Amino acid sequence: MPLPMNESESQSDLAPRIDTPPVNETRPDYCRIVDSVPGCILVADAEGQIVYANKIALAASGRPLADLLGTGWLKGLDSSLINEAEKTWQQCVQRRKPLNAIWRFRRHDGTYKWEHLRAEPTTDNDSAAVTWYILGVDVDEQCKAQEALKASERQMQRTMDTVPSMLWSMAPDGCVTFINRKVRDYTGMSLDQIQERGQLEMIHPEEREIAAKKCQEALTNGSHCEAEHRIRRADGLYRWHLVRAEPMRNENGHIVQWLAVFIDIDDQKRAEERFRELRTNVSDTSRTSMGAEISASIAHEINQPLTSVLVNAQACTRWLTVVPPKVEEAVESVRRIVRDAHAVDAVVRNVRLLFKREPAAKTPCNMVDLVQEAVSLINEDIKRRFTPIEYDFEKPVLMVLADRHQIQQIIINLVRNAIEAMQGSARSPLLRIRIQRTADGQMLAEFIDNGCGLPGHNVDNIFAAFVTTKKNGIGIGLSISRSIVEAHGGQLWAENNPDVGAKLSLLLGTPEPTKTSD
Repeated sequence: MPLPMNESESQSDLAPRIDTPPVNETRPDYCRIVDSVPGCILVADAEGQIVYANKIALAASGRPLADLLGTGWLKGLDSSLINEAEKTWQQCVQRRKPLNAIWRFRRHDGTYKWEHLRAEPTTDNDSAAVTWYILGVDVDEQCKAQEALKASERQMQRTMDTVPSMLWSMAPDGCVTFINRKVRDYTGMSLDQIQERGQLEMIHPEEREIAAKKCQEALTNGSHCEAEHRIRRADGLYRWHLVRAEPMRNENGHIVQWLAVFIDIDDQKRAEERFRELRTNVSDTSRTSMGAEISASIAHEINQPLTSVLVNAQACTRWLTVVPPKVEEAVESVRRIVRDAHAVDAVVRNVRLLFKREPAAKTPCNMVDLVQEAVSLINEDIKRRFTPIEYDFEKPVLMVLADRHQIQQIIINLVRNAIEAMQGSARSPLLRIRIQRTADGQMLAEFIDNGCGLPGHNVDNIFAAFVTTKKNGIGIGLSISRSIVEAHGGQLWAENNPDVGAKLSLLLGTPEPTKTSD
């Protein structure tokens, strides 16, 4: 079959003209008509045998008319199409049904191009004879474009099928138009089934209403959509997926389609749930354990002054029952009882401050007096352990703004820790307490011992709750002390000395200077 010639294509663009004389000297009238048509025309009789081909058909095929007559025109087809084409053409002739086919024919230059063939049987008004007119239109470019599009779609399908997540696309109205292999494998549904049942059918019933609402909002607003849903698997099991959908727009900003991805997050969701359960269990256990630790710590802190109260009360009784009564000694014992009672009260108030964050009742206090009074409260322990204390402070009055009992309790804690740190050392114990004013006007008290020092990896850990370097320690004293100091707006820190021992530093603010009138 010859290839058609476009209307803009001249005769000179085809193969050299082949002038074949008609079979009979008298040419039928249709010859002149079909020769004037700017396209490939073949004429066949009632049996489907070619009896004429116009000039354009001859030029396009590069063959003489004799080669095209009868069934010779079909010899120009692609060899793979000849048998099927002959069968189709004979069926049309026998049933007198129109021909509508796209076949590939060889041109005069040896190349093959696709032609769209249309043929209609016609009858002459004066006779019952049937004549077939076959029109060939060049559709090679369209066929190649369609084949390229199909190849591109197949390549896109293969690409989408290799993506390790479920993907699908939707029309602007939300109708699903494409799904990848992951969707088919996971859901066990084809594209037709999803289109028929609707994509919400595979979502867990508890989330369908929310999913429908979110989808409608995205379609209405043309905005990004993201949600977490349980999607039913082919075996009926639901798994959590993160669903994200984005609109694709053309150059005019109009949405042409939606692209959606489903990411399986079921393992992550279950891990999060297990973590929440574990955290809840740990939290309950921790609260129970912490309650026991705090109770033990409070009991430890209160036990020491209460023991002293008991000892001094017994001593007072003895002084008063002797003959004659030793009143001065009894009064001293009572004084110590009062002192220790204040210590118990300070412990209770410190614990309340730690957990309720109550503001401290601060008044101007002499820092040197606070230190010396606190040391005198534990003077008996110091003497028993033979721990000398050296003081180093300036002569002017060194005032701080603080809660007197709270700061004294901290000083007692720091002094006791320093004394205990020096026990068992081959060196003679010595505690130096240095008090000085800083450059910015604050008050700095340093407690320097020559004991074993602090753990070198992270010195600041000693202020963490329930962390202690003592064998029988609870590890809450320094934590409470730092909380109290910070509530005062001050600082409490620790460091190792360059040679031996450790130094704990207490920094507190000073009261505003009193203005005097002239």
